[in-house]
Amino acid sequence: MSINYYYQRIAGEKMILILMLFFLVSNGSSQTKENSIVILVDSVISNGIVPELNIFKSDLEIENYKVILKTSTFQTPEEVRGYLQALYNSTSPKLIGAILMGRIPLARQHFIMTYTNPNLSPTNHNGLSTQFFSDLNGNFYKNNPEYPESYSEHDGDTISEIWVSVLPFYQSNNNTIIEIKQYLDKNHKYRNGNINILSGRNDGFRVKILNPDSNEHTSYVKEVEDYMRKLKNIDIFVASAGFDQGIEDWGHLLYPEDYLELGKLMKEYSTNLCDGRRYGLLEGGYNHDVLPINVNSFCEGFK
Repeated sequence: MSINYYYQRIAGEKMILILMLFFLVSNGSSQTKENSIVILVDSVISNGIVPELNIFKSDLEIENYKVILKTSTFQTPEEVRGYLQALYNSTSPKLIGAILMGRIPLARQHFIMTYTNPNLSPTNHNGLSTQFFSDLNGNFYKNNPEYPESYSEHDGDTISEIWVSVLPFYQSNNNTIIEIKQYLDKNHKYRNGNINILSGRNDGFRVKILNPDSNEHTSYVKEVEDYMRKLKNIDIFVASAGFDQGIEDWGHLLYPEDYLELGKLMKEYSTNLCDGRRYGLLEGGYNHDVLPINVNSFCEGFK
């Protein structure tokens, strides 16, 4: 089955505003953290990514993680593993993952790959590996004289205790800072729903997206109004209306009167900017006892 999407354009560039009302905002600071994550940042680049790193930390905390920031001056993989082992054994809540940013020393591992196909000979592999950090209880040995700097044997409890991800060194310290900043910025936009997948088109079709990230209902409505007040050259308003943000739904944020006010704002600013062109899409809402109340409130302001 194929699905074709069509839109009709009047002559010239067109601008659409999409107001996202479905993103679940939770105040992570008021909840008990369930797991811990450590972020190890190379000391050489740490000062260059402070704002983006703090936003990333806040995003993880909103998702109910305890976040440990550690500036790394470690010189060897063994020092890194020793730090992670101590943290794993002492941290509450439980450490479940580590994110390594920049030039964090990684261990090398050597292994021989054998194949079920008898026509394929075993092959040697020797490269960087994060298993040395993820398996904190296992034993690693450097016992192959042909690869003296690599761990070539691994035994004991070989199950990984934590996951490990790496944002590595990119050619130079400056390039590393640029690349990590870009990644963290994109990561934040994905998390709060403000990534604009329709940007960069060359056919004159342009979209602005607002996904409010306020976690208090009056500031949420104010954020929308402040944003709309600055708009120019909009051709149509669209609301992706997620009523799961309702105070009695899983978002626990917006009251019926807030939905009424959001509908009024859509009507007011679409009338001022684009002859009232606007429409709404029902995105979500999972408490069926209150969904009709919130939908009606929004529509009363929107109509």
